[in-house]
Amino acid sequence: MVLLAPSILEAFLVVIDNGNIQVIVDLYMDTRSFTFWFYAKELDQFGFVVDFSGLKPLEEKLVKHFDHTFLVNSDDPLLPEWQELHAKGGLNLRIMQNVGMESSAELVWKWANSFLLEKDEGRTCCWLAEARENENNSARFKLIPDWYTG
Repeated sequence: MVLLAPSILEAFLVVIDNGNIQVIVDLYMDTRSFTFWFYAKELDQFGFVVDFSGLKPLEEKLVKHFDHTFLVNSDDPLLPEWQELHAKGGLNLRIMQNVGMESSAELVWKWANSFLLEKDEGRTCCWLAEARENENNSARFKLIPDWYTG
């Protein structure tokens, strides 16, 4: 089985749940980590729920947005100052509607499902995403997309 870069892939688990095959993937970055739960009604032609090597574009999007970046709410009163520091190379700014774990979990769930819908045409989905800042601050977003055909 081909896995994502071992430096950020922590573990995976395969279980059968209500007729769906489930894979759990943990991704770790410097300040946040994410866990994704994937469903598929059947394995692909290679025996995978989700081929981890095929998740590289999702991994790259997560790294670009969250790894070594400065996250700020779009309504932050200091936004102009943060933007100025970003323009000067002082920080790698990412502006979000809400930088909290709840919103981050929902955001990465949307990214995962957008990617999977295009890649697998509804065969797979992410039904749960967890965003963690540390052991005391995490949130999960749980929803099976309405387009999932499993």
